[in-house]
Amino acid sequence: MTEQQQFLLAALREAAFYPHPVSQIELVETHISWIFLTGRYAYKLKKPVDLGFVDFSSLAKRRWFCNEELRLNQRLAPELYLRVVPIGGSAEQPQFDAEPALEYAVQMRQFEQHGLLSRLAQRGELQPAHIDQLADSIADFHQRIAGQPVPADYGEPAQIARWAEQNFSQIAPLLENDRQRAELDQLH
Repeated sequence: MTEQQQFLLAALREAAFYPHPVSQIELVETHISWIFLTGRYAYKLKKPVDLGFVDFSSLAKRRWFCNEELRLNQRLAPELYLRVVPIGGSAEQPQFDAEPALEYAVQMRQFEQHGLLSRLAQRGELQPAHIDQLADSIADFHQRIAGQPVPADYGEPAQIARWAEQNFSQIAPLLENDRQRAELDQLH
């Protein structure tokens, strides 16, 4: 992690950074993102990584992918996906909604985390009806969107297997413990 990224992440952990009231800040980290939950809003930043299946290695790419995330996800959740926010200023003193940008974040309306399917599963409350409802929503969405011309081998089992193997090989070095490695081995 660069020094600039360290300053930025430190600033995002401070309530004074945001132009709105912040009750508490919670950081959720994935292999490709940092998500800052601030109470009213959530801010997702793309990590500067190139994992093959996703390349966020430059600021221009992160901006493009933030805009794509907003465009694509507003189709299903326009009330949640609000805008892309530039974070400018200096590395030592980043500023919210400022240009020229040092980084970009997707601003979302924060929602209660207890209703996430992953949380329901952790509590043993995930029911087949939840999965059926999700599947119905996705199927309905796909019925309504226009089709796109695709390469002839797109979706073929061999192509999907190549992508999966590529993902497995790129994720393997990022695994932190034996449990995670065992879970990846089970997927093979």
